[in-house]
Amino acid sequence: MREAEFGNGEAMLEFFAELFGWVLLAEGENAISRRGMRRKAERGVFVSGVRVVAGMQPGLSRPSGWRWGDWHVEERRLSLEADSIRILGSVAGSRRAAKWKEMQSSATTVILTLRTLTAEIEWSVPEQIAARAIRRLNAPSVPGLPGDDEPDADAAP
Repeated sequence: MREAEFGNGEAMLEFFAELFGWVLLAEGENAISRRGMRRKAERGVFVSGVRVVAGMQPGLSRPSGWRWGDWHVEERRLSLEADSIRILGSVAGSRRAAKWKEMQSSATTVILTLRTLTAEIEWSVPEQIAARAIRRLNAPSVPGLPGDDEPDADAAP
């Protein structure tokens, strides 16, 4: 029966050749995408997302999902279209890896908590360009909100 399904092996060889072609094509597209992200980053534009986690921020709603786009990053400022967010600082110790639901693509993603005058926001950036984005933002480290570093009241001693 196996011989009837696959003939003399040509069908199996054809299947694996096609599969290999798809894998190479996907890797080529990923390389082009990474190169494109690096080129944008050189101009201060970073594919990233922002969401409010506490407070209110004009241009972003809460509770909300992520607002994804090509964010322009300047010293202490994130801008997308007509919205510009002035950043006071990066919350100390807030850098973390994104959870599966928080990722925009299959790329490993870094999330930082940033403080503005009216809110705490999370900024999600692909790991391969995160260091450049963080340097460009150049936000000083600030402490977390009161209670962020206190042990959970429900936790066992």
